[in-house]
Amino acid sequence: MNMTQETEIVEACLSGDKQAFARLMEYASMAVLGVIGRHAPKPAWEDIQQETWIRLWQSLPNYRDQGKLLGFCRTVAVRTCHDWWRKNGQNPITESGLGPNASEVFQKLLEAQDKQGFLNHSEAVVLDGVVDFAFATLKPEDKMLARLVFLDGWKPTEAAKAMGQNGVWARVRLHRMKTAIATRIQEWLKREQI
Repeated sequence: MNMTQETEIVEACLSGDKQAFARLMEYASMAVLGVIGRHAPKPAWEDIQQETWIRLWQSLPNYRDQGKLLGFCRTVAVRTCHDWWRKNGQNPITESGLGPNASEVFQKLLEAQDKQGFLNHSEAVVLDGVVDFAFATLKPEDKMLARLVFLDGWKPTEAAKAMGQNGVWARVRLHRMKTAIATRIQEWLKREQI
């Protein structure tokens, strides 16, 4: 969809055209589902998706970025996921739920210099469990920020904007989180005498 078509569909939606909104949902569904799939637990996907479409409909009058409609839709989805985590909290993950290679994965996580370095040394199946365990003590907004930046590759300023914050807030939170996560993993390794 080009910029002119995006503008037309948004204007039609703003005039109350429900068919236009159905076309917008079809156009943006993969972007929205991608965000929800990465940032929310599977049992909540359907509810979060419905809430995202409602919020998108309500937010369309605020759309100003001509040519960036998918980004706008993703931002609404990120904020909806963020609000879900704030409302529902987090399910703590225990070490025993991580599988037999958890110790090795934790050690490689601490040694890795970046996301790619870690992914090269670990199995994708274990990664989500390790991340959930490491993030278990973080606040919901910190968990969302960390996932956006460290796992999805967003720039801190982009993630902050999507969450309704500024870049300084994001950089400070990321620094504090990195220290907290490393400490949590190191404490676990120490307890396990690794």
